[in-house]
Amino acid sequence: MITAAGEETTMRAIFDSYRLDVDLLRSQQKGKQRAGELTDFEFALNLFLADLDETEQLVTDRIMAESLAHAVYTDEAVIAELIDEETQATRDHNFAQQVERRERTGETVVNTSPPSSSSLGSSNGAVNASRSTANDYLDDLDALLTKTDASTPEKLQQAIAERKYTTRVCNTCFERTHFSSSLTTKCGHNFCRSCVCKLFVHATTDESLYPPRCCRHPFPVEKVLGWMKPMEAAKFRKVALEYDAAERTYCFDTKCGAFILDISRDGAVSCPSCKKLTCGRCKTADHGMADCPSDGALKKLLQIAATSGWKRCPKCKAVVERVSGCEHITCKCGSHWCYLCSMPWTGNGHTCRPGSVRTI
Repeated sequence: MITAAGEETTMRAIFDSYRLDVDLLRSQQKGKQRAGELTDFEFALNLFLADLDETEQLVTDRIMAESLAHAVYTDEAVIAELIDEETQATRDHNFAQQVERRERTGETVVNTSPPSSSSLGSSNGAVNASRSTANDYLDDLDALLTKTDASTPEKLQQAIAERKYTTRVCNTCFERTHFSSSLTTKCGHNFCRSCVCKLFVHATTDESLYPPRCCRHPFPVEKVLGWMKPMEAAKFRKVALEYDAAERTYCFDTKCGAFILDISRDGAVSCPSCKKLTCGRCKTADHGMADCPSDGALKKLLQIAATSGWKRCPKCKAVVERVSGCEHITCKCGSHWCYLCSMPWTGNGHTCRPGSVRTI
């Protein structure tokens, strides 16, 4: 198990490594710009270092918060005993003041001070009772640190005594876990770290569980992904892209069938698994230079081109309209062809072969 100190040492080593990389990049750029000028590359490095410092501070704060949470959790019984002793001492003091008042005035004094822990039974039984009491009075760490005055031990004890729910019962496995290893949804249900991570893993193979939710309230994805194993978290992110896609494209090869993050549906897309090309429109094998039968917009364009007498480049299939000049067409793709017969241009003496005049 990695301790908080060990984790902090590792993280600092990682951040120091990043800074060394930045220093190396800067040394390689020296002398490549005017003195006193800040290049775009240097500006980008400065932004990166600023983000790095901010991230390091966030990680340090998180490690500190987890360390405090662990301390509160492990010292729960001790704190409860201190609270019990302090409460008993206060009541004994009040009772002593009442006795002193009776001696002076002759009033009848009723002992409102409960028996001490020693008179309730064995010391083990008292400690167990204190632990049970502590479970009812301790509160979340964030409440103790942000919503209460914990400047002195006495005020901290008072704050702890006024708080509740240090531990929470999971609504799935019914095990009681510490608040730092559980989460509460907007509907008020509690889930332990283990159960919610299992739900996210199941969602990667069962789309009906996506997005992971309780009473239609989604779980905080980034928080749960931080709890999961790196491989499981990466798989969930990958599947989330597939589930969230407005129109999905899969590899046409049934032996592969991998999901393709289709950025542009105007042409062929490459499968990240088998590298084969799939048509982004009809989702079948790529047509090469042939037209996609599902391209309705292209069909309408070709109908207009046929009516207007336009031609298509035999190489790139672009539609070309000749406004003036000879039949020699130089297409934007670099091909040379005849506007009348759509055949390759053979030179200034080019003549269209009989029956070679094409219409679009």
